[in-house]
Amino acid sequence: PWPTLAPLSSPSSSSQSSPHMPAPRRLARRARERGLRTVALTGDGHDLTGRVDHVVAVDTDVVALVQEMHAVVGHLLCEIVEERLGLA
Repeated sequence: PWPTLAPLSSPSSSSQSSPHMPAPRRLARRARERGLRTVALTGDGHDLTGRVDHVVAVDTDVVALVQEMHAVVGHLLCEIVEERLGLA
């Protein structure tokens, strides 16, 4: 069966103290409470390991590169879903 995923896209940040980080942590907790698998897209300095099922962390502090890599990952995930649904 197709797994249920709750994708979490955290703001691109090289700082764990980013004011935007509480939202992804809160979303991850809520998704897990509902039995959903979670995927977080992030850059350097994230603290989501152990809070989500899968972390895609781009190992750079260059925000533009992090955003570009997340776009590629998003396209790949869409392609996988479309293929599994027989739409590709």
